[in-house]
Amino acid sequence: MNIGDLRERVTLEQTVKTADGGGGYSQSWESVGVFPARVRPLTAREVAQAGQEIAQSRYEVTMRYRDGVTTAMRLQWQGRILNIETAQNRDERRRFLTMACLEGEVT
Repeated sequence: MNIGDLRERVTLEQTVKTADGGGGYSQSWESVGVFPARVRPLTAREVAQAGQEIAQSRYEVTMRYRDGVTTAMRLQWQGRILNIETAQNRDERRRFLTMACLEGEVT
């Protein structure tokens, strides 16, 4: 992997909880930052959900290493939401972070 391979831009997001004034809270997404990345489609399939066929795509996203990226975060790329399923520092040198992602909103 070379730095020149990171040609796409992804937005890393995390959830934030805000008090709603009634003792509860609302949850929304907040941008952590925009980062150069390589996005590779891996697989696509159709699955049945609530009686409808929906497309489900998996991606591999690689960016420069960043501490604190977890599966509770998500990425936005070209108007798509990519839920992070795994985040790995593959070479253990803290150079690159590779994430397996599933496209779509989490319900």
